[in-house]
Amino acid sequence: MPNFLQCHLTVIAMLDKAKELGCLAEVNDEGGFWEKRDLKALVQEIGSWNEMIAAVGGKLKDLLGEGPVGVEAPIPQYENFEQLELAGQAKLPPGYQKLFRLIGLVGREVSATCA
Repeated sequence: MPNFLQCHLTVIAMLDKAKELGCLAEVNDEGGFWEKRDLKALVQEIGSWNEMIAAVGGKLKDLLGEGPVGVEAPIPQYENFEQLELAGQAKLPPGYQKLFRLIGLVGREVSATCA
């Protein structure tokens, strides 16, 4: 979180300067920080994204393992990965199981041809 916040706030500061200089048309900030400048809300939004990423990453790792088509991501090294993964399960969109079944089928087929 500290690295993300440092980077995000640095970009916001650069955008503020660009706006001040008159060379900024618009900003699209998915976290909403640009408009609201609410640091607490930004931290909560990033936490929510981490939960969804952990849930998807966990599902993919369960399906694909760590072989030739496996999943490599830093989020499983988070101390609270399992908590994030569990919380993120409720945030996955309806019908996600169909997508993961398809990914599993394709992954197994690719693994078989790579073996």
